[in-house]
Amino acid sequence: MQTYKAYNIVGTKGLITADYHIPFQNNDAIKVMLDYTINKDLDFIIILGDFIDCFDVSYFNKEPNIIR
Repeated sequence: MQTYKAYNIVGTKGLITADYHIPFQNNDAIKVMLDYTINKDLDFIIILGDFIDCFDVSYFNKEPNIIR
């Protein structure tokens, strides 16, 4: 069993974001987020996950109309 150490975030102003799914990202949505946060003087940024979409190696269903 692997143990994880807690990470202490320094600062009080941050951006928490997720689900970019590059190369299938929505560039307009990312631009809105960047435009909104560009001058906010953030202390930290946390990217929760799904930064890259690995469609080719994913075991999830590739047909959007089929429920698994």
